Amino acid sequence: MAGHCIVCGMGDVGYRVVELLHRLGEEVVVVTSEVRDDRRRMAEAHGVRVLIGDARNDQLLSEAGLVSAKAVIAATDQDLVNIEVFLDSQRLRPEVPVVVRLFDQDLARQLEGSFGLRRALGMAALSAPSFAAAALGESFLGTFSVLDTPFVIGRHRVEDGPLRDCPSLGAVTDRHRLVPLIRERSGEACAALPPAEDPVLPQDRLSLLARKTDWDRLFGSAPATSPKSAVLPLGLRLRQGFSRLRTYWREEPTPLRAVFLSLCVLIPLTVAVFHLFVHLPLADSIFHTIANLH
Repeated sequence: MAGHCIVCGMGDVGYRVVELLHRLGEEVVVVTSEVRDDRRRMAEAHGVRVLIGDARNDQLLSEAGLVSAKAVIAATDQDLVNIEVFLDSQRLRPEVPVVVRLFDQDLARQLEGSFGLRRALGMAALSAPSFAAAALGESFLGTFSVLDTPFVIGRHRVEDGPLRDCPSLGAVTDRHRLVPLIRERSGEACAALPPAEDPVLPQDRLSLLARKTDWDRLFGSAPATSPKSAVLPLGLRLRQGFSRLRTYWREEPTPLRAVFLSLCVLIPLTVAVFHLFVHLPLADSIFHTIANLH
């Protein structure tokens, strides 16, 4: 296999990346320390090769075809692991493009500027525009910036606006500088990256990529892309926090989750026993419970 993408990590984010790359027609090799059985079966059914092991292992990266890969995507849920994957990849093959997932937004910017990363994506910076876009309705799917240029991904129904006069999807790009990503048409399966010669029908709904200035010119104002432009509302920050906790929870091993839930039940129960049946004050009951845990 040559010209493929190596994805390290197959949690929620890694799996979505693999799924998207497959839809885009890319060949993918996954290196992951663990993966849910259903995700592995689904990936392998699509021709994705899944290697189980630590992505920081040089031999495993070589087995994944690093020498001929077109890109490496480090998408585990641990910043240090992703950084080590980047450093190992650069040591073994300095010219390979690497994209790194990081939870720490400031660290992402520093690494991108200092080490020549293709992209270091801070998850907070990525999720904030998505939350804002979702709050404004289904027409906005997300926003992001590349080299300080803001872009928008949005949905638009052809009959509602200025694309009605375009005879084909190629004309949408030529006339309005919009890139059709997905075409939805009644009675047909969704077409990802549809060909330019496909006709544009009034009932079509298109998912489009555009520079924010082009989107605003055609359809009106889109969400801002810069996380520095305003402080996120408390509700959005809480949703981000809960989303991150949910990601952590889903990617932890089942035995560890079982132990955690057991402790959540056992600790209050033990405090109640000391307080109600041994007649200790509440503070002493908590102290004895914690002491017994040690």
